[in-house]
Amino acid sequence: MADDKVPTHRTGKDAVYVGTGFHWGLAIVLLLIVLIAFLAGQNTETITVEWLWFDFSMPIFVLILITAIVVVVIDELAGWAWRRRRRRRLEEKDELKRLRTESVKRPQPTEIEDRPQEVAPDVFKGSEKE
Repeated sequence: MADDKVPTHRTGKDAVYVGTGFHWGLAIVLLLIVLIAFLAGQNTETITVEWLWFDFSMPIFVLILITAIVVVVIDELAGWAWRRRRRRRLEEKDELKRLRTESVKRPQPTEIEDRPQEVAPDVFKGSEKE
């Protein structure tokens, strides 16, 4: 659908087209709000929850919402930890790549520098046993 694309401020062959401005995230949030409203309307019965030494009563939809919120928080924390670990690995990988390219750019020792220096033969004349 080429008609739903709107050009940016550039014109001609350099024009870059972007979407129509429809926000999918907003549509999904609105849909979730409607679904949650139906959930609350259909699950108004009160139940008693017994957990460890706690006993309390609440509507079923409140329990479902609390559970959903806890799951989202745990998911976000796990995602944050995973992204942090991945970011650290990528930074280490980039650092290693940078160090390797620096070592390649250094001038390599010439053949003369690799050979051990020859000692003048007269240096050891006095210490030799004849």
